[in-house]
Amino acid sequence: MKPGKSVAAAAGAGIIGLLGWIAIFAAGLTVDSAPYRKALSSSFSLWSLLQTTLVYTPLNAALLTVLAGLVGGCSSYLSTAGADASASRKASGEEAKRLFFLSEWPVASMIRGFLVYVAAIAGIYITTEDPFVAPTPAQYVRVVGLLSFLGFALGYDPTLVDSLLSKVPGLGVGDQERK
Repeated sequence: MKPGKSVAAAAGAGIIGLLGWIAIFAAGLTVDSAPYRKALSSSFSLWSLLQTTLVYTPLNAALLTVLAGLVGGCSSYLSTAGADASASRKASGEEAKRLFFLSEWPVASMIRGFLVYVAAIAGIYITTEDPFVAPTPAQYVRVVGLLSFLGFALGYDPTLVDSLLSKVPGLGVGDQERK
């Protein structure tokens, strides 16, 4: 694939991902999922499954986190599309690692977004008995806002997390490098 076509594909995927994120967020915020879950439990159909997935908070949050990872990946890919290739070949160590993540294909970032979702949902279910019985709009916005932010950040540049954690004393991250 020619570089110009891959940039256009990443830009298109980023725009579609962003618009999809807004639409799915609006659906999750405004539509009650109870009738859709009831319809799905009484008689399974792909249409009922799709409707439930779009509006039921834990499934909606998964879609939003994955889309945020994709948008972050598209953004980082586009930010390095015009970079000088010889400069990236000359980079070493942490800078080479960072350039690798910034220039990877955005689907990898989308998969990292899914990992963010899985880790968060596991933590939520460990700490709370039934967290999604009757979420309020405020709870919904907090959960999907945080998950989407983390999905976007790790989609854009996963080395940011290493950098942030190395600044927190006592976590052990980066302590070996400082000694």
